[in-house]
Amino acid sequence: PQHREDRELWDGIENQPLDRTKRPAPGRDITQQHPRNENPIPRLRTHGALILFPQLTFSTVSLAFMKTALVIILSLVGVLVALWLFPLFEYLASGPVVESRYESLLSARTDRLFERGWLPDILPNSTFNIHTSNNLDLNVSDGEFSFGPADGPTFISHVQPFHSAQGRVRDFEDYVSKMQKKRFTPYTYTSDATTWVFFCKVEEGYCEYTMW
Repeated sequence: PQHREDRELWDGIENQPLDRTKRPAPGRDITQQHPRNENPIPRLRTHGALILFPQLTFSTVSLAFMKTALVIILSLVGVLVALWLFPLFEYLASGPVVESRYESLLSARTDRLFERGWLPDILPNSTFNIHTSNNLDLNVSDGEFSFGPADGPTFISHVQPFHSAQGRVRDFEDYVSKMQKKRFTPYTYTSDATTWVFFCKVEEGYCEYTMW
C-alpha cells in the first residue's frame, strides 16, 4: 500500500503543470514530503525506481558484538572454573588421607603401625625415618623409610622380585619403569589380600613403597 501511495503521488506530480520558477532543492527526495510517511526510510531514486535500504545502525552492530564477546568470556570462565574444581573433586573423591612419621622402628611399633596393616613387619631393626600416607577409604598406602645398608640383605630376604602388578591401577607398569630408570629395584611382598611393592636402593639403605 505504501508503494501504491508513492506511485499515485508521483503520477500526480507528473500531471501538474511545470512551474519553472520553483524547483526542488538539489538532492531532495520528493517522497519525503508525503504526509502519511511518518517514518521515512532512506530511498535512492534511480531511473524512476525506488530502492529501499534497511537501516543498519552502529548500535545494532555494537550490540551483536557485545553478545558474541560475552558468550566467549563466559565460555573461558567456565573452562577455568572446571580446571580449578577438578583437583578439588579428585581430592574429595579419593577420601581422607592420614600421614604419619616415625623416627625409629620402635616408635612405629608403639603406634601399632604394623598391626594396623599399613606396612608388613619385615623392616630391619635399624629402620628409621618412616613416612606413611594412608588413604582410609581406598585402603591404599604410600611412603618411604631408611635403614642401615648392612641390613639390606636381611630385608631383601623377605621380599620377592617384582614381576607384575595385577589388580593395581592402570599405568602402574609405566611407573615401575620410571623408578627403574632412577636406579630403584622393585620388590613385592604379599600377605593375605594385601600387596606391597617396594622400590629400593639397597646399597644406600633407602626404600619407597606403595600398597593396595
